[in-house]
Amino acid sequence: MIDLSGNPLDPGITELAEHLNCLSELIALGLGATEMGKNQVSAVARCLPSLSKLQKIDLSGNELRHSQEANSENVLIFHFLKKL
Repeated sequence: MIDLSGNPLDPGITELAEHLNCLSELIALGLGATEMGKNQVSAVARCLPSLSKLQKIDLSGNELRHSQEANSENVLIFHFLKKL
């Protein structure tokens, strides 16, 4: 489990996401209240297919706006989360 909740990581999440694919055994990821925006969510979404054992992801407390642009960019994350 990795829990970074409550830490204002903003651009650091994008860097973290670039390395998440190395953690194929990861079962929980806490990214609540980390000041994620649409770019950070997209970066995390791109690595989710490689996290086959992931059972829980916390994105609460982030201002993830539901604009048309954000929805089209982040369809992958919501599709993946439906399987969890």
